[in-house]
Amino acid sequence: MKLVRSAALALVVSLLFAPLGSQASQPEEAVRVAYLATGEVPPPLWREFVKSMSEHGWVEGQNVVLEYRTGRGDRERLASLAEQLVQLKPAVMLTGGSPATVAVKRATATIPIVMVGVGDPVRYGLVASLTQPESNLTGLSFLANDLSVKALELLREIVPTARRVVVLGNPSNPGAPSFLEDVQAAGPNLGLTIRFAAIATDHELDLQLKALEGERPDALFIIPNGFLIAARRRILDFAAANRLPALSINPLFAASGALMTYSPNFTQLLRRAAWFADRLLRGADPRDLPVEQPTKFNLVVNLKTAKALGLEIPQSILLRADRVIE
Repeated sequence: MKLVRSAALALVVSLLFAPLGSQASQPEEAVRVAYLATGEVPPPLWREFVKSMSEHGWVEGQNVVLEYRTGRGDRERLASLAEQLVQLKPAVMLTGGSPATVAVKRATATIPIVMVGVGDPVRYGLVASLTQPESNLTGLSFLANDLSVKALELLREIVPTARRVVVLGNPSNPGAPSFLEDVQAAGPNLGLTIRFAAIATDHELDLQLKALEGERPDALFIIPNGFLIAARRRILDFAAANRLPALSINPLFAASGALMTYSPNFTQLLRRAAWFADRLLRGADPRDLPVEQPTKFNLVVNLKTAKALGLEIPQSILLRADRVIE
């Protein structure tokens, strides 16, 4: 009896500590697909990716093993995880966000990579062009800079008195410099002055939030990255306490209390990523698969936050919103 209980306990422990996203039973004939994300992939989106893979004939636990890891915004962790995943010899690797993509690209020049949600891969030096990647990397561009300018336009419609916007971002993120450049260039045309607040650590976040208490800008714009996504509730609690409208291009922020987000449809991005993975698993060369741009975008408005800030959301905005949080 003791032997049976020990064996059962060993099985439970092995299941509890099995790597996230991998299968306890891995068929010998199964191919391996590895996914490295800069920050957490929300469970509904991960399930959407797994479902889309199965629709293409790749069923987890039968003919494909899915390995999922997240760097939680830590760049050193991303580099280590990328190396670990490469050692598993996956047939295809997927990456979520610019830092994870850079880490995987540095870790392998041979394994095909599908990027999901990279702002401007040409500008970041990841691919030669969208139509001809000329490397082991293809996938989906995020259009982050264009989205950000559009988000600022929407902000001006909702808060026409806004004049000073502070952008929170991590300067070491590959997309941050070009993002800031485009947003600052668009500012004068929208009657906005843009200041960048560099945040990469908890200490820097403390300092910037303290500075914002005295500065009193008209709005906060949060550049999504692993660290700031993880710290979003703290940032948005600060914004609420100081009656600051906050916006981003990641819908997680609106769900957590930001006034508004304008972003690509992430469900579509994950489904399309599964399409890329399927093509590569069936022998396609990433050099022959042009980088795609999103075709569907979501405007999310948090009406509860608007009411708390004393803001009246124009009917024209509500009619365009894909989701209104009440």
